[in-house]
Amino acid sequence: MNRRLSITVAALALAAALTAGCGGEEEDEEVRAPVISKDGENVAHIVTKGGKQYVAKDGKRVGEEYEQVSAPVFSANGESVAFTVRKGGKLSVVKDGEAVGGEYDWAGQPVFSPNENSVAFAATANGKSFIVRDGRREGEEYAHVESPVFSPDGRSMAYAVVDGQKSYIVKDGVPLAEQYESETKAAVFGPVFSPDGQSMAYSVGLGTGCFVVRDGRRLGKIYSSVGLPVFSPDGASIVFAACEKGQWSIVRDEEREGEEYGRIQTPVFSPDGGSLAFGAMRRGRWFVVRDGKRVGGEYDAVADPVFSPDGRSLAFFVLSEGKWAVVKDGVLVGKKYDRVSGLRSSPDGTRLVFVGARGTKAARGAIPW
Repeated sequence: MNRRLSITVAALALAAALTAGCGGEEEDEEVRAPVISKDGENVAHIVTKGGKQYVAKDGKRVGEEYEQVSAPVFSANGESVAFTVRKGGKLSVVKDGEAVGGEYDWAGQPVFSPNENSVAFAATANGKSFIVRDGRREGEEYAHVESPVFSPDGRSMAYAVVDGQKSYIVKDGVPLAEQYESETKAAVFGPVFSPDGQSMAYSVGLGTGCFVVRDGRRLGKIYSSVGLPVFSPDGASIVFAACEKGQWSIVRDEEREGEEYGRIQTPVFSPDGGSLAFGAMRRGRWFVVRDGKRVGGEYDAVADPVFSPDGRSLAFFVLSEGKWAVVKDGVLVGKKYDRVSGLRSSPDGTRLVFVGARGTKAARGAIPW
């Protein structure tokens, strides 16, 4: 991570979705970027065939073929799917096979609201950037706009913007008072809402250093780099990864805690907030840390740690010798895959669900907790 923070996640994910290959369901088609719905019941992916791309949901094509398609995104209930497409040199967003809004010079990854079928995204036309929600422009125009973020209850929407030489957060159409001068394209990253939607935090990266802000107040000192803040389930605490003198550690609220590592991924809380886990790296080898102790061995890569509903078990993806697998409570379980994504607990809390691809086949995976 550098002072740009490595937090431009939406832009990176969109670019990767347009280029990264992945296994699929049909032998004569190239299938990319499989994703799974929140309830673990639906799978969508990109299909490339004859120089064109389209999105398939549960084996059926959604809409038409395009020059390029981004990774699909499911709505909260798994019934709708949206994605960004390129056609005739212009970008647009498609939801359930129908265009949402117009054609743009650039369009970001769509984002669904958590409590309804509303979809929003950032877009650029004629040198100006703005937010589009349900096909209509919303708010002001800016030099640059990051992807929007909804509060957990869906009532609020916020996003980072660049306006002249200033970078700041806009919430529900109103700029926050805290604004930052920056020579870089963007200096504010996030934001992140608390579970109850009443509090908001974000990361700031300036030429003089990086820090985290919660509700207008800086948390702790200035670091050489920071990650995105994460709220505890009760919203009382915030943790984030921070780098000082080339070493990364966890900061809880305003104090560093635990050991130092070469790199740290975004931490996750257990549902009750009693445990904290994150991926970490030393000497080129990755592992997962839970409450200060390693879980399992060392791997080429780790991803997506997730707790069981009762917080007792911890599972995550690992990459070893070119194959991905699931490790649960330190033990390798299930099959090995060429690619994986979407590790999460099923709605009834009895199993882990994810998408796994092997060769040209991709399917849902399930492992009992």
